[in-house]
Amino acid sequence: MFARLHEISLEDGSQYPGIVGTLKGWEAGRGELDANLVDAPSLRETFAPLRAAYFKAKGVDPMPEYSNVEDPAFLTA
Repeated sequence: MFARLHEISLEDGSQYPGIVGTLKGWEAGRGELDANLVDAPSLRETFAPLRAAYFKAKGVDPMPEYSNVEDPAFLTA
C-alpha cells in the first residue's frame, strides 16, 4: 500500500528495502507517519498495529484521533 500510494515500483525489488526501512522506522517512532496511508478509512485496520506502535514508541497515550483524510485515489478508482 505504501508503494502504491507513493507510486513506487516494486517490480525489480530495488525499492523494497527503503519501504521496509521507512515502515520499521515508523514502528520505532522515527519520522512522521503518513496520515494519507495510516489514517485512510479503508486502511485503518491494516495499519492499526503500525500506528499504535508508532505512538507507543513516541510515548503518546492516548493515541490521537484519526485525521480527517479520505481514501487514496487508487482505492476508489
